[in-house]
Amino acid sequence: MTNFINAQIAALQGQINTKAAITYVDSTLSNAVSQINNTISTLTSRVSTIENKTTTAATANSIAQRDSNGALTANNFIGTISYANVIGSPVYSQVASQNGWTQLPNGILIQWGRVSSYDTGESVQGPFNFTKSFSSPPWSITATPFLINANGGADVWLQVITSSITASHFSVQYQRATAPSYGLDGFTWMAIGPA
Repeated sequence: MTNFINAQIAALQGQINTKAAITYVDSTLSNAVSQINNTISTLTSRVSTIENKTTTAATANSIAQRDSNGALTANNFIGTISYANVIGSPVYSQVASQNGWTQLPNGILIQWGRVSSYDTGESVQGPFNFTKSFSSPPWSITATPFLINANGGADVWLQVITSSITASHFSVQYQRATAPSYGLDGFTWMAIGPA
């Protein structure tokens, strides 16, 4: 741009005193300034576009990165995005133990536990409390008897007493096929219902 202006000034040096030459230089300079302003505007727009792409790329990189093989992998940023941040309730919470529970984002509560209770008769056992109360009685409860040591004569099983089920507890009844006094060592249970 400077070379252009210098060439124009050199061409007009002989005519500098004439009014036409002054008008010509004024017009040429005005056009040059207009072109410079347009160039500045274009560059500003391009810088803004590059900044936006850089921000987008930085956000994308904070969500996913490439491993040493070039495959995309999620990083810890994803862990900060949760159902709670978006919807306002927990994504999921849990107590992971032998007697525990998991609450899913859709409001379903899954619980499990282990009861050590030796019994040889056909008696009702319980009530056994859920680790966390349901909002209403659970939809399903299963109970699986266990023996600590194998015993071929222990034909004993148990049943969940449905009339005993509440939002906070349940009971079971041991049953056996034969009269020997073999018993169960306990049972594990799982319940599914509304949180």
